[in-house]
Amino acid sequence: MDVDRFGDAALPAAPRVHDLRHCHASWLLAAGVAMHVVSRRLCHQSIRTTDSVYSHIVPGAQAAATAAIEAALVIETAPASERRLRQDMAG
Repeated sequence: MDVDRFGDAALPAAPRVHDLRHCHASWLLAAGVAMHVVSRRLCHQSIRTTDSVYSHIVPGAQAAATAAIEAALVIETAPASERRLRQDMAG
C-alpha cells in the first residue's frame, strides 16, 4: 500500500493506539470502504461522528455518486440500439 497517497493519514514514527485507529479508518475510507462500515468498525454510536471526523478523507464521494447516477440515467434513457452498443463496449 502506498502510504504517501494518504498524506496526513500516514503513521507517525512512534504511533499511539489512537494514531493506529485513526490511520486504520482513514486508509479504509481512502480505499473506498463505505462510511457506515468504517463507523461500525470504530464502534461509533452514530455515523454522524464518523462523518464529522473523516469526511475530508472522501471529498470525491459526492462527485462519484453523481457520475454513477448520471451514467445509469443516460443508459436507461438512451435508445435501445445505443444501450446495446454501450453494453457491448462495457464487456
